[in-house]
Amino acid sequence: MKKRTSLIMCLAFILQAIPVLCMAGQESRVLATVGSEKIDETCINSMIDEMPSSVRGRYANEALIPKLLEKAIEIKVFAHGAREVKLDEKPEVMLRIKNSVDRILASEYFAYLEKNARVEESEILKYYEDNRKDYFLPERVKLWHISVRSEEDAGKVIADLKGGADFSEIAKERSVYQPKTKPGDIGWVKKGMLHPDIEEVAFKIKTGIISDIIPTKDEYHVIMVEDRKDAETTPLSDVRERIENVLLEQKKKDAVDRARKDLKEKLQVRNLYLENQTPANKAGSD
Repeated sequence: MKKRTSLIMCLAFILQAIPVLCMAGQESRVLATVGSEKIDETCINSMIDEMPSSVRGRYANEALIPKLLEKAIEIKVFAHGAREVKLDEKPEVMLRIKNSVDRILASEYFAYLEKNARVEESEILKYYEDNRKDYFLPERVKLWHISVRSEEDAGKVIADLKGGADFSEIAKERSVYQPKTKPGDIGWVKKGMLHPDIEEVAFKIKTGIISDIIPTKDEYHVIMVEDRKDAETTPLSDVRERIENVLLEQKKKDAVDRARKDLKEKLQVRNLYLENQTPANKAGSD
């Protein structure tokens, strides 16, 4: 009950924050009228779209529409009241309206610039070729590993494994080192990730063979290579989407930066506040 109440309060708060500017759309079902103004489905759907997805997903549209419609009606009614007493003519209100319109237009223009950003296939290929080294995968092995404290224990581990015991079960029961995933399963490793003595064996031993004992300073190790992969370069088909996303984000940023620069020059923007600051004031604002 408390959870449902909190959700309702959350929804009510969000409804208060959603801006409403409804104009009857063509061929859209009218849901309410306020004087000569109409509130239609397009208006309500727009209000639903403005809601955070985390909240919107908790309610079916059928449950949201009555609440949003009441909110839209209330806003229209009080807006009408404000015009009757000429609040819309007050300078401070007119300024807030203008600022709201500017914010909406700026946001829409920002989205327009990003929507028109495009990445050409030739640009994807060039990026791939220029950064080919980033897609190089060195030789690597899929390694199983057990470490114990004594050479005698390591010998018993090898005997049990060669006798058909499950590597993961032996690792779980006896290994000093326990990986966070499956016991004994180190996963794919490349050169430079292992102790040099273990690495030397890992990259020479045949797949599926239980190693001899590998001694290090404090422990004794037994390994098995389950699989290996030769050095290779990841094909473009595997990274194409990732590259396109990187380039698209950069294109969006470039488009916005270019528009900002061009518009400021065209409109001859001057920041008089900064121009009129003294050197001491400038240093303090940095």
